[in-house]
Amino acid sequence: MSEGRNKDGGMSELYAEKLQELEKRARAILIEHQAGDSALVHSELNVADLGEVDFPRKAVESIRDSDLPRSERHELMTYLLGCWYKDNIGGTWTYVPMLVEQPALYLGFGIGIANASGTVLANVAETARGILEGADMDFEEARFNADVKVAKSSTDEARGASER
Repeated sequence: MSEGRNKDGGMSELYAEKLQELEKRARAILIEHQAGDSALVHSELNVADLGEVDFPRKAVESIRDSDLPRSERHELMTYLLGCWYKDNIGGTWTYVPMLVEQPALYLGFGIGIANASGTVLANVAETARGILEGADMDFEEARFNADVKVAKSSTDEARGASER
């Protein structure tokens, strides 16, 4: 058994701890950006549970168009998209492979979300970057909504198969 693994063969404790820290940080930063007169995340959004709200397009656009430094906008948008997606599919934070220029030599990872069965992955960091670079918001919203439907049905199918 490798040194970084739990006794049950699951993911390493360090990996799990990093993802738990990510969850706490994401929610804290979203709450922080709900305060003040120039709030980027609208106060009516319950950032503790975004599973019952439509795609947060207004907040995404507010973040995209804000005067924050690009890296802060990218981080905030990644957290918003990730929390919304995670809460809608009952998923978990994970690291998702990214396209790299030399895939034979390097493998890059971005922050993402996996559904409960681990069969659907969304790279929310890459999506946030695309939005900051001018991606079509109608397309991104439609894609996220479709991904939520697919992730939910994939999770439901996996749950049904395990109950048989």
